[in-house]
Amino acid sequence: MKAFRKAKRTVTRSIHQDLHHKIEEERDVAKVLVKSAETLRAATEHSRAWGDTTESSTLLAYAQMESQADAQWADALAEYGEARGQYAAVWAEVLEKERARDSAKKALAKAEANLESAQSKLAKAQGKANFEAKRSQLEEGVSLAEADLRSARELAEQLTDECESFTSRELIKATRANAAATLALCKLGTRVYSDLHARCEELDGTGGGRKYARTAVASAADAAIDMFDEDNTAALHATTASGAGLNPFDTEEASTVPVASAPPAEPAPAADDNPFADDPFADEPVHAAAAPAAAAAAAPATAAAPAAAADGNPFGDDIPDDEPAAAAAAAAESKPPTDDTASDETTVVARARAIADFAGDNEGELPFAQGDMLEITDLMDGVWYYGRNGEVYGEIPSNFVEMI
Repeated sequence: MKAFRKAKRTVTRSIHQDLHHKIEEERDVAKVLVKSAETLRAATEHSRAWGDTTESSTLLAYAQMESQADAQWADALAEYGEARGQYAAVWAEVLEKERARDSAKKALAKAEANLESAQSKLAKAQGKANFEAKRSQLEEGVSLAEADLRSARELAEQLTDECESFTSRELIKATRANAAATLALCKLGTRVYSDLHARCEELDGTGGGRKYARTAVASAADAAIDMFDEDNTAALHATTASGAGLNPFDTEEASTVPVASAPPAEPAPAADDNPFADDPFADEPVHAAAAPAAAAAAAPATAAAPAAAADGNPFGDDIPDDEPAAAAAAAAESKPPTDDTASDETTVVARARAIADFAGDNEGELPFAQGDMLEITDLMDGVWYYGRNGEVYGEIPSNFVEMI
């Protein structure tokens, strides 16, 4: 029995040593991840600084896209490192509780051995000449050993329950969090660098990028929603509204698409701050609520658009000469409903719920608050809708609402 207990303690110590090594290695992994994120952020700043010195618009766009992708990856890498560190910390607590439990079990085994020894002495003393003289002392020793055994057993059972409860609760929780951070990192890496790959194809003309540009907002939002729970959906859509998924180089999808039919600029930072804004003219949108004088000037302004786009876009445009008229017609169609067209504009084609507040700072945009129920009267290009909030009409960014 004694040899068995000794062998068991030896195995337990070996397991504790292995677990200690695991914890130290997990901590090292977490430190490396956090340090890698810091190093990548520094490299991103150097890349951005290099891009600011180049006179090539193509290289500048590349530097901006790469630095933004790497910055997102660095943030996700740091979060993953923190989750890994928390995972190691929980393992360290598990080890401490197991050591305390095993110490209590060791004390319990010692108390059992002491009781066996006291009972053995009492049994051997029986039948001897001096038994009666030593009997009370030996019986008292047995009683004390029994009391010590009861106390040791209670403590061992208590610490065992605490250890098992903590491990089943906290370790599983930490493991789930670590797994979630790992999945989020993988999904983000796939999305961010797939986007970067597609945009690089646009830059070098190998194709594939224009398809991305048509679905950038929807794909980025869907991929991001998969990474997080529903509570963060509004924040994700608000982030997507910054225009990070749009492409500055795909000004036209095909030669039959007029310039004026391009979607109005989303609520986003200025083009200087956002390398993925729609195009060089995003800060001069033709809003649906433009004045009659502005609408009258739409045709000559549209006619001059190809030359201006050639200056701002290194890939040029292929708009036929007969498109300015079509562009002017499209601009005229985008004006807000008048008394003559009100009956057509009030036809509800869809309903949506606002998932984030939208101030509608620009002319023609419809302001609303999170939770507002909006009626869509025109799906437009899919990036912006036209509809109303109560009796107020205006343009609605699609990534601020969800269809119902």
